[in-house]
Amino acid sequence: MTASPSPADRPPWFHLVPSPGPGEAVREEARRWQELAEAGERFRRYLRGSGGRRRWSGPGPGVALGFWSPTPVLGFRLWYVFSSRLQGLRQAWPRPELEARCELRGPGAPHVEDGCRCGIYALKAPEGLIGPGGVRLRPGAGIAYGLVALSGAVVEHERGYRAARAEATAMVVVHRGGAVGGDDRWWIKRLFQRPACALKEAETGVWPRLKAIHPTADEVVGFLGDEARRLERAWTSVSRSA
Repeated sequence: MTASPSPADRPPWFHLVPSPGPGEAVREEARRWQELAEAGERFRRYLRGSGGRRRWSGPGPGVALGFWSPTPVLGFRLWYVFSSRLQGLRQAWPRPELEARCELRGPGAPHVEDGCRCGIYALKAPEGLIGPGGVRLRPGAGIAYGLVALSGAVVEHERGYRAARAEATAMVVVHRGGAVGGDDRWWIKRLFQRPACALKEAETGVWPRLKAIHPTADEVVGFLGDEARRLERAWTSVSRSA
């Protein structure tokens, strides 16, 4: 479950969303609804052309209207890699997809009322994933850095997001002195379900689309940034041709 983190557990990039004045709020809401209507039509055309492999439902009861995105928002996050699981900050991810749940308010995460901090967290830039000292491993675990597509309600903050849903679309795993990255969705699924097997298979060449990279901050950040730009270009191309 994605609980609301306490002030002590709050990520350093987390900031409250400023509240606009009454008149500004009306204009901002009208502008957002116009943008959402236009984006929604583009995304419906995309779904008709793609056979519906990716679908994101509309906002549910209790979500912050005006923060729901009909198309994915890209973010970056990390997991610790153990032999049997990928462990996020608060819970294990059994699959590349995860839906947020709020222990305090129930359905509709992420909430914005009364400072609720529920939702799936991601950063806007991959540089924020790695500290000044570079990649640091936890004893007995590797570390996975990922590009995630956020969908449903997405609340924006200064350096990151809180989202209703997230799906890992590209991954870099630093493990045993090396690193491997890729966007093969079947390998990513295997990585979340059977991490030890997925990494062993990567070493033996079972997944030819994977790329071996140097386990440095520059290489990891560069790989994820390239994947994000590639995905954005693909979505933009689909939107323009729809």
